[in-house]
Amino acid sequence: MSARHRLGERLATLRGPEPSHSAPQVNPTWRQNAVRIAFVVAVGAIIHMLSYGFVGGIEDPELRAQLEELRLIDIGLGLVAVPLLLARRRWPVVVAVLTGALMPFSSFAIAAYLYALVSLSSRRRVIPILVALACLAPASWVVQTAMDRWVLEHETGWGAVDFLANQTFLLMVALVFVLLGWNIGARRELAWAVEQQSAAAEREQVARVAQARLAERAAIAREMHDALGHRLSVVSMHAGALAYRQDMPADEVRQAAGTIAGQARTALEDLREILGVLRSTDADGAPVEGSPQVPDLCRLPTMVDETAGMGCTIDLEVPERLWVQIHESLPGSTSRHAYRVVQEAVTNACKHAPGHPILIEMGGAPGRGLTLRVENPLPAPEEAPSDVVSGGMGLTGMAERVALAGGELEAGRQEGSFVVEAWLPWAGRRAATPSSTDRTAQLNGSMAP
Repeated sequence: MSARHRLGERLATLRGPEPSHSAPQVNPTWRQNAVRIAFVVAVGAIIHMLSYGFVGGIEDPELRAQLEELRLIDIGLGLVAVPLLLARRRWPVVVAVLTGALMPFSSFAIAAYLYALVSLSSRRRVIPILVALACLAPASWVVQTAMDRWVLEHETGWGAVDFLANQTFLLMVALVFVLLGWNIGARRELAWAVEQQSAAAEREQVARVAQARLAERAAIAREMHDALGHRLSVVSMHAGALAYRQDMPADEVRQAAGTIAGQARTALEDLREILGVLRSTDADGAPVEGSPQVPDLCRLPTMVDETAGMGCTIDLEVPERLWVQIHESLPGSTSRHAYRVVQEAVTNACKHAPGHPILIEMGGAPGRGLTLRVENPLPAPEEAPSDVVSGGMGLTGMAERVALAGGELEAGRQEGSFVVEAWLPWAGRRAATPSSTDRTAQLNGSMAP
């Protein structure tokens, strides 16, 4: 390690933690400058009167005349030092050095130097402060020597002990004001940091509000798609049947019209429930007491019966033991997510493969998770409906819903069928959460009760 590097480390230790460079320097107004300059002038005048108050009591007229001349010089140099303070913000080191060089020649300039030293120290830079303090020694030596030899006609000069004692006293006084300025700078940077943190917290709050609004919009869109999409698909299927089947018996026409009217009314009720639920849920998305009931797996058989009227045969395979466990320990949020996934998968199957059977399977247990599987055969190209209206967000919405619940979803073609498989977490008291390998095994067909 080089000597220069060691010196740099020692200076860094002396400086302490690097102060913030981002705290802005706010220039005072002309009123503030006027008040501060007036204060410095008043303090300088007091120091000057204390320094030359003894002149009137000197009996030697020649010596008194010399001191009166020095007094005028003192005032003149002080009046030169005071205006320099106006540039202390732009050139703090220069102002501190110049006022420090004038201070030994003028007691009036002491206040200006100390004020400049406080202003410089508030920037919390060690090297500039040392430069401002170093100018005291040579200036004091020159002044005292001149006073000894030419003014007071003493030829002995100033002793080294006297000089060191005087410099020690000046240094102690200067260090007090350095610490004062350093503390002012620290408080200024602390206030600025608090202000920046407050501004950052306010920006974060605004961002959180905007994010909450986006999340609410996404939740509204997802719920409308999941709930209304199924109802509107039923309406579309029956309306299409009425339009294309001219030979439909009157009883079937009345039944289809009744189904359309009933599904339309139910869709409106679902819409009201969605808007009510989205504004009456807690932080976890669970409905609060007194809010509208959100569909869950308990309504799955009802949904299957309603969908059977669309011309789709649905086979629901759920072990009896699993129904009991669902009622006893499945979290409400998981049950609602599972219902929406099955509902969307059935809706897609009825739209894209009308008339084909649909198989719904559920499995799992507490501690292993809940597995869902919805399968329907793919229609032949000539059987595929050409007028299906799709928003294109069904699978995406299912994936997002399952991901938000901490689960996994897979959807795609498998051996001539379209299969939707989902795994949702279902915590158990003793069983550990299954690994990703176990989840994959469950999704790939482990539907045992």
